[in-house]
Amino acid sequence: MPNTKSTKKGNNNIIPIGDLIFHCIKRWYWFVITLAIASGIAVYKIKSTPPKYVRYAEILIKEGEQSGGAGTGSTFKELGSSRTTANAENEILALQSVENMKEAIRRLGLEIEFKAYGKFYDGIIYVHRPLKIKALSLRERDIAQFTAVITSDSTVILKNFSLNGEELQSDEIAATIGDTTSTPLGEISIEKIGHFDMFKEQELYIEKHNIDRLANSFCNDLKAGLTNEETSVVNISIKDISTERATDILRTIIEIYNEKWVEESNYTTIKTAEFIKGRADDIRRELEEIDREIAKFRGSNKLSKNTKNTLVKEAEESKESEQLLALENELELANFIKSYMAKNGSKEIIPANTGIKANSVETLIESYNAKVLDRNRLVANSSENNPVVKDYDKDIEAMFAGIKSAIDSHVKDLKKQVNGAKKEIESSRAKLTSTTNSEKELQTLIRQQKVKNALYLFLLQKLEETELSKEFSASNNRILIPPTGSNTPVEPMKKPIIMLALIIGFMLPITVIFIREITNRKVRGRRDLEKLNIPFLGELPLYKSKKQKKNGKDN
Repeated sequence: MPNTKSTKKGNNNIIPIGDLIFHCIKRWYWFVITLAIASGIAVYKIKSTPPKYVRYAEILIKEGEQSGGAGTGSTFKELGSSRTTANAENEILALQSVENMKEAIRRLGLEIEFKAYGKFYDGIIYVHRPLKIKALSLRERDIAQFTAVITSDSTVILKNFSLNGEELQSDEIAATIGDTTSTPLGEISIEKIGHFDMFKEQELYIEKHNIDRLANSFCNDLKAGLTNEETSVVNISIKDISTERATDILRTIIEIYNEKWVEESNYTTIKTAEFIKGRADDIRRELEEIDREIAKFRGSNKLSKNTKNTLVKEAEESKESEQLLALENELELANFIKSYMAKNGSKEIIPANTGIKANSVETLIESYNAKVLDRNRLVANSSENNPVVKDYDKDIEAMFAGIKSAIDSHVKDLKKQVNGAKKEIESSRAKLTSTTNSEKELQTLIRQQKVKNALYLFLLQKLEETELSKEFSASNNRILIPPTGSNTPVEPMKKPIIMLALIIGFMLPITVIFIREITNRKVRGRRDLEKLNIPFLGELPLYKSKKQKKNGKDN
């Protein structure tokens, strides 16, 4: 009776681990081949990838401090010195700004790159650049390449020109060093610098990059972040194939950031100085007009400058006049600010510390100006459509309306006080019945002259103080660790690449063998039949004659 006994595995196609190992050992040469190929590819990858190095610096952002050093804020508080407070998170965004990177590229001349042909990759020449080349006719967005060969101390051969991916047909051009040469790329100036003799008769590959793309490329490798959440110390680092170039980029980025921070922090002061200068010029012209009227009035009415009654009344009115003078000056300034806001609208800096004695108004203006500067910096690093920018716009509109309302209220109060002071003076004048109408008119002109003159002197003083405050501007950070780093490359990562090659070289044959075995439907022996629910009668061994073995044929 046939044996119909089923095995425990039934129709399971999973290959036993022992069989898999047996087949792997049987095909050991597969592993040798795949490991050799994978290792070769890994070595080529490592050799053909330019090594990248990391350079980093640490700077301390002075949060909560006024720029200009310790004590400057309190010393110049009365001099109109207004500064914005640095926020570490915002400063990190500013340090990583693409615009700052573009400016660094321009200052360092990185858009022109020198390369020397190498066995596995073209090596960059940065420190030992032999020439200084300027493509005078190309735009910043253009991409150009050409080859240069230094043939003598005064001549460079230029050839193989291309512009924006298109090859330009041209013969070799002999360019004179120190002069401008016409080429298919336009005018090119060439100057000899430092390591000129090192590259004589050597072919140099020169590429002019698109500044926007180059800046984005550098920014992708530029990282900045707080070293600790509890501090305002920022670590800024960059990866590059040249350690010297990476160091120069970091140093220049920090310099540009400091310059822009000082410029932005002085923006309110500059706008205030412009405002004061404009108003002082207006007051000077009004004073000249009043002086002419007084001189004309004296001449037509035959009054001497030292009219006795006028001097007596000026002496008696001196206290009330001083009070009225101060009130009218402040009212004039408040009206100046009010008209300035009406003319310029929101999102513009409002002149600060102009002498308005209402503390609430000055405080509101300072807060508003700081908000506008933060908003403008955010727009420079993003766009007007940024949701955060829109939130800033809403806050600025609300603050602007609040300042306008406060100034309107302050102007009303000042007008009341001015009217009260004028009534007191008129009351004093009424007691002096001997005063003629001519003298009264002259007194009015003289008082106007005194008001304008006092206001003019006040504005000149404020202008001088504002200009002085700009001289005390300083950066909002301190460099703790200048650009530095290890000379061990961080890319290519040799160990991970080699490990990946070994894993692929080892796993690929195993995967192929496994797939071959589980898809194999041939009967190769008793073990294969035991998996099937069919009768088993016996097993015949495979025999090969000596001749078959020699010829490699199966019986």
